[in-house]
Amino acid sequence: MNHQTKRCLIYSALYLLVLPAFAGSAQAAECREPMYGTALVDGDYGEWNLNTDFFVDMHHAWNKPTVLSKLYLRYDCAANVMYVLVLTTNHDRTMETTAEEAWIIIDGGKAVDDTYQSFKWIDKMSNMAVGWEASFILDPGNHVIKAHSNVWWDNESQTSGTSDISL
Repeated sequence: MNHQTKRCLIYSALYLLVLPAFAGSAQAAECREPMYGTALVDGDYGEWNLNTDFFVDMHHAWNKPTVLSKLYLRYDCAANVMYVLVLTTNHDRTMETTAEEAWIIIDGGKAVDDTYQSFKWIDKMSNMAVGWEASFILDPGNHVIKAHSNVWWDNESQTSGTSDISL
């Protein structure tokens, strides 16, 4: 086992030991952990496992009951890289590919959007797509993540997003 793998295991163990201490707080209810591994940012989500890599639902207008898309995460401990997959819930071409409307914010700053080199639309045709994937450098530690995409729903462009989530 190499040093990076040991470090990831230690962080995971600490996470599990510390989390119960905060069980009564609202933030602990929102605290989640991504799966560990890598992915290819190539516009093909075939290597993703939509069950185990699932992270959180992305709701209409951030917090309304309707789920318009889903966020999937993987973290590569050896390289300190977060991989992101966002898919519409019905997997048809309903995600708008509007410039700078698909993004991830980490700790209040934009980590990636559709203008970054490590960003690819999935099954893009004209101005619609099934979803997108991306990657970005993320040092180990506690972070707050927020995700956003525009989805065509109810005959207009709608925000599909997450609230701030601790990881």
